Amino acid sequence: EAWVNLDTTINKQIDGWTIASWTDDVDNDNMKTDLLLFRVNKDRSVVLGRDINSWASIYTDPAVVPVNEWVHIAVTVQPGSAVFYINGIAVTTNVYGSIGGNIEGIDHITIGVISRLAGLYHNPEDVQLFDHFRGSIDEFRLWDVVRSPSDIISNKDKELDCITDNLTVYYKFN
Repeated sequence: EAWVNLDTTINKQIDGWTIASWTDDVDNDNMKTDLLLFRVNKDRSVVLGRDINSWASIYTDPAVVPVNEWVHIAVTVQPGSAVFYINGIAVTTNVYGSIGGNIEGIDHITIGVISRLAGLYHNPEDVQLFDHFRGSIDEFRLWDVVRSPSDIISNKDKELDCITDNLTVYYKFN
C-alpha cells in the first residue's frame, strides 16, 4: 500500500507511474527473476503484475486514481482473489492470468522505478517511457499477511510503529 500523488504536468507522454517493483532471483544461473510490479497505468488504472514464466496481472477499471492530489492505494492478494482499495474503498478488480503464490524472498526492491534487474529494458531509451515515478510517494508499506478492509481503512492515515506485526517493508519518506 502507498500514498501517491500523480503529477501529469511533467510529461504527458508517459506509459504510467511505477509505485514499486520487487524481484526474487529464482534461478541465478539462467538470470531468471520473479518480478512483481505495482503501478498506475496511463489510463489511471492500478495494476499489480507478475512475471515468472508469463505475464499475469490484476487491475482496476480506468480512471480510478485522481491526478494532482494525494490518494491512498492498497491491494490485497490471496489465492483465488485480489482486491484494490482507493482511499480505503474497494474498487472493481479484473484478473488476467494467475498471479500465483507468494514471492519466497525479496532480493531487490525499488520504489518509484522498475528494477533494472528485472531485465525489461533492451534499449536505454525505453527507460524514459515508464521508469521513474512522476509525482510523489509517501508511506510505502509491504505486508506478509492479507490486510482486512478495516485494517486498511483504520491505518491508512497513520504513521505506524516500525515494529508492527507482519509489516515487512515500511518507508515513511518524511
